[in-house]
Amino acid sequence: MKKKAIIIGAGVAGLASGVYLAKSGFDVQIFEKNDKCGGLCTTTYRDGYAFESCLYWVFGSNKNNSLYKMWEELGVASGCDFIQFDEYMRLEYEKGDSLTVFSNLDRLCAELKAVSAEDSDKLDELLADVRKTANFSLPYEKPRSLWGLKDYILFVKKVAPLLPLILKYKNMSYIDFVNKLESKKLQGVFMDLLSFFPNYPMIMVMLIFANMDAGNANYPKGGSLFLAKAIESWLNEIASQSPIAYNSPVGKIITKNDKAAGVILENGEKHYADYVISCSDGYNTIFNMLDGKYGSKKMKSQYNELPIFHSYMQISFGVNRDMSKVHQFIVYKINKPIKLGDSSIDVLRIRHYCFNENFAPKGKSSLVVTFDSDYGYWNGLYDTARDKYNAEKERVKNEVLAILNRRFEGIAEQIEMTDVATPKTFERFSGNRNGSAEGWDVNCKTLTISFPYTLKGLNHFYMAGHWTNINGSIMTAGVTARQVAQLICRKEKIDFQGVKE
Repeated sequence: MKKKAIIIGAGVAGLASGVYLAKSGFDVQIFEKNDKCGGLCTTTYRDGYAFESCLYWVFGSNKNNSLYKMWEELGVASGCDFIQFDEYMRLEYEKGDSLTVFSNLDRLCAELKAVSAEDSDKLDELLADVRKTANFSLPYEKPRSLWGLKDYILFVKKVAPLLPLILKYKNMSYIDFVNKLESKKLQGVFMDLLSFFPNYPMIMVMLIFANMDAGNANYPKGGSLFLAKAIESWLNEIASQSPIAYNSPVGKIITKNDKAAGVILENGEKHYADYVISCSDGYNTIFNMLDGKYGSKKMKSQYNELPIFHSYMQISFGVNRDMSKVHQFIVYKINKPIKLGDSSIDVLRIRHYCFNENFAPKGKSSLVVTFDSDYGYWNGLYDTARDKYNAEKERVKNEVLAILNRRFEGIAEQIEMTDVATPKTFERFSGNRNGSAEGWDVNCKTLTISFPYTLKGLNHFYMAGHWTNINGSIMTAGVTARQVAQLICRKEKIDFQGVKE
């Protein structure tokens, strides 16, 4: 008789867990609170327009990268076409200056040298170091707890050539590197490019640009939801029964004798299984669904003390204008910051999706503006002053639209629809704590922190997704799901099946 696994959440981690377990012979049942799959990896549809809310790139989208195998296993490689942008983004200043961020490292380096010739040596050194990280990915094929001597030897061989580079940058943040530059103007350019990541480990920034240069950080044509639905389609094909129950939020996890035995939906329905895998918000899982009864003191303190990834605001516009000749991604430094509570916003990320078919009616454009925004500010208004919450959304939208109208003259009169999402919106939609965009905050101190896939004291229960890895991404979602499925297969003494036939 087949073993059954219940999975909480139909985001990428939940879908991937379902694929790997179904492929390995399990009956799987996924409960999802929303009416569609993807979780944060989603695309929103309004009045004939589609608005992207997640992906900028997908690591492993190049066949030469080891992660490509995982995307093949999940049906993404065969189900999605990927777009590689020659000009990844453009930094523009409202005052008039601009800089193009090319995916090609040589062209990007030339652009940066044009800003500051005095930093040429430092830029050449950085370029050489970035190239050394191209197509590097840590071994993901199985969890560390299942490694044997051969796995450790292969790991050492893979990492050894990069050891000098790791030692050089292991304690260097992005802002630390920026402060080493001679030119104040170039310092400003670097900070404006990644204003929301000042404490991000420099080695991680280097990996991003190395992967773009190698054609390994591409965008899935059709958007985030299209990628998620490629996995969903493959899961529906291999599962023995309809695997996903939508509009079915889980309230509690059933435990019997310190063993996960099923879930209770918010409507009171009880469903039982041999295993439970939570791919939803980690804090909600541990402290609400399980009432804080399980897990080590260390893990609980991590959830209460570690910083989480930033939240953001998104304002989406349906525009009666063809913007296909406009650069698809503009980081826009504005002259007069937008005030939001105790903080201010001086950089907007502006993206249009004319390169995606069916994101807007013919001759029109889907336009999205995002920027960092404090969850606490919006949550306070939402809980105590809903009228003011709505008024603030309207004020911020109008200020952003005025800025857009200066950049794209006349666009204010061409707006056909608008959608405003605050960090509170993202929390309500995804369940992600404080509207966090990825999970944990990544800095030089947190980079090496690890989290177990299990909770101390509770058997037959696992967690997957970006709360189980300090570096949140859909890549992390897929890798953690794969490794959790392997651990369950090992426990049941059955062969793990990853390869897509």
